[in-house]
Amino acid sequence: MDGSEIYFRTKTHVKIGKLMWTYCKKRGLGPEDVRFLYRGLHEYTRLRSDLTVFACNMKNGAEIDALAS
Repeated sequence: MDGSEIYFRTKTHVKIGKLMWTYCKKRGLGPEDVRFLYRGLHEYTRLRSDLTVFACNMKNGAEIDALAS
């Protein structure tokens, strides 16, 4: 991608898939073309669309990396 950032504010019960879909729509990409990674305590994890923000243990200010495939 080009290194630009997009910010989202969301509730903890929202599914990650909704954020993924919105990001792809704003960037004009298909969901199959982008991988979303979240760095938890020690390592990066590829996010699944069925998980919620709460289930991923994300805190305020959490960052998700979007990588084009």
